[in-house]
Amino acid sequence: MTTREEEILKLVAEGHSFKAIADLLVISVKTVERHRANLMQKLGLRDRLELTRYAIRTGLIEP
Repeated sequence: MTTREEEILKLVAEGHSFKAIADLLVISVKTVERHRANLMQKLGLRDRLELTRYAIRTGLIEP
């Protein structure tokens, strides 16, 4: 996982919208969507809920 993907994962897991993440990181919404898709493929996850669970398990965010 790249540093940027980790940032995206943390923000997605915290409940931020793609638009909010894009604005915060000064990237396009499409780029945020692509990073999330890459993460889900790399980690074998299916949806935002599984991404959030993964972030909690790995200590990126607190429940």
